[in-house]
Amino acid sequence: MLITVNDCRYRISFQYAEPRVTVCIIWCVEHATHNAQVQKEAVCSPSDNFDRSVGRRIALTRALQATFLREERKEAWAAIWEARRKVTQKPWSL
Repeated sequence: MLITVNDCRYRISFQYAEPRVTVCIIWCVEHATHNAQVQKEAVCSPSDNFDRSVGRRIALTRALQATFLREERKEAWAAIWEARRKVTQKPWSL
């Protein structure tokens, strides 16, 4: 998924490292000075049922907190929900 925050485009992707681990990766695709990747993960407890949508939401929240300031996170969340509305009629799903 591509989003724009402060005139910089960021790519957000998800990977599944182990059976109960979801990893969110955020990196800037336009500026060479901001090309560092941020990776955050969500680990499901063995006693819980694994749900990819919940894992994606938790990992994305952690990655956004590590990448952006508070005002930028608001803009990022708005861009994420707008991108999801274009793909699906379920804006609450990731």
